[in-house]
Amino acid sequence: MRRVEWPGALPFDIYVDVVGAEPEMAPEARARLLLCEWEVRPGQYALDLDLILAVTAAANQTLEYAAICGANIGREAQLFTEEILLNPITPPLRLALNRETSGILELPAEAPPPANVLDVTCRVSFEKEAVNAGQVVLVGAAGFDLIYEAEDLTVHQIELGDALEFEFRLEDDRIEPQMSLAADLVTRCQSVPVNGGKSLRLELQLKGTVDLFDRREVIILSEISATGSQVETRKEFLSLDNFVSEKSQQGTAQGLLEIGQQYPPIRELLRCSAVPNLTDYFVDQDKIVLEGTFDLELIYLAHSEEDVKPLYRGVFAEAISFQQTVVVPGLEPGMQPHIVLETVKTSPDLINRETVEIILTFRAAVTTTEYLEVEAVVEAVEVEPPLEDPPTLTYVFVQKGDTVWKLARQYHTDEEAILEANPFLQQLPDLLKPGDKIYIPRG
Repeated sequence: MRRVEWPGALPFDIYVDVVGAEPEMAPEARARLLLCEWEVRPGQYALDLDLILAVTAAANQTLEYAAICGANIGREAQLFTEEILLNPITPPLRLALNRETSGILELPAEAPPPANVLDVTCRVSFEKEAVNAGQVVLVGAAGFDLIYEAEDLTVHQIELGDALEFEFRLEDDRIEPQMSLAADLVTRCQSVPVNGGKSLRLELQLKGTVDLFDRREVIILSEISATGSQVETRKEFLSLDNFVSEKSQQGTAQGLLEIGQQYPPIRELLRCSAVPNLTDYFVDQDKIVLEGTFDLELIYLAHSEEDVKPLYRGVFAEAISFQQTVVVPGLEPGMQPHIVLETVKTSPDLINRETVEIILTFRAAVTTTEYLEVEAVVEAVEVEPPLEDPPTLTYVFVQKGDTVWKLARQYHTDEEAILEANPFLQQLPDLLKPGDKIYIPRG
């Protein structure tokens, strides 16, 4: 057996209909391989492939709002306000990461020297994720799992934990220390025997994105009033996804795997890997119950009547099912949970030639958001009682913070009258700036 990778070998183009998507929205898509069938062409130098993909697509819309977060009044009056506490989901600062590192590692003395590396996988763990002003520092290590052929044609498996250390730095003037970090990376690794098989040259490529989130609680006002004074307010409805809480929890799943008649009996199990799939979930008060399955991959040496031990790879879809209950603070029916599953550890035990008992440790991370529509005060102004005989036309020099709406309330007229008296504001009333001279007709 030899594992060979061809990145980008099979391009595809899929159209996904997303209800409500508009051209200015930010697209987001993920693809997952469900099934791969192949057939070797005559001559054994080409493959015919049939793939089934599951594609999840979304269109995200970013809206900017200006709302009043606090208020005070100049005169001696008691001010009353009603507050709304929000934790809005803001678009992340996304940084691209494409880094490579390599190193040479000496093998343990008891390990037979490798002649050919048949398959290698790697697992990256971060020991330090520091977010500083203008800079992100990622410090971690990569562990490798190798299956190789020795010079005597025997096949061996070896794990090299934290064999390759690395430190990457990403710089951007927009990075702030209070931001939280989430990395979405794809790892590619290679291993080549050197020094006559006594050492291995390990190569690692990390490619993907690093998202930085700035989650801040925001207080906005929904009502403003005062004693002995008239306060006019203008309100708007704000639509947003509001962060509620997040929870990460480990769980275990256990099951027996029968390899069946399609694979030869197992003599020695070299590797067992598992990929979790979420099939369903339901919310019960502040608990979310996750249901899913694990796809398993076994690489093993098979029994043979001859002296050689053939190497086989078996894939078993939905081999083990699981159910996990996670208590998420603040979770209520109707909220939107975002669920990420990750396999932490696989512990296989060969019961007999056709049966493997497998214990899986996995991590479920649940982030809960809630779609809200709230009515907020976007403008407020203290209004004096109207004059008994106001002038027909008042000339006003615009001050900082003035708007057409505020001036209309202060001078007891309406916005349409101000726009009609000042034609330069009719197309873009928001262009009102300090120092402008405008005419305000009597209401």
